[in-house]
Amino acid sequence: MKKNDVSAVLSSPLFGAAPSELIEELLCSGNYGIAAFAKGETVFSEGERSVRLCLVLKGSLEVSKGSLFMSSLRAGSISGMSVLFGEGNSFPTTVR
Repeated sequence: MKKNDVSAVLSSPLFGAAPSELIEELLCSGNYGIAAFAKGETVFSEGERSVRLCLVLKGSLEVSKGSLFMSSLRAGSISGMSVLFGEGNSFPTTVR
């Protein structure tokens, strides 16, 4: 775990009010990973089984359904949360 990982997580609306000690404990548990993606590379595909959520640390991601552009996710944004905590276990959109 890096100190800037804690800062990045705390910058998100989901985790922003959490004590930094709790975030450090979560990150030290080893149940997280950091991945870099090339521009246009798919992070989640529509219909793919959901087993993780994504916190954008820097850059941006595009959300689409089929050929329809839906939104952009910027640093601090989270994707996959509703799928993880909802009843469906597959992504309804593609995130690149």
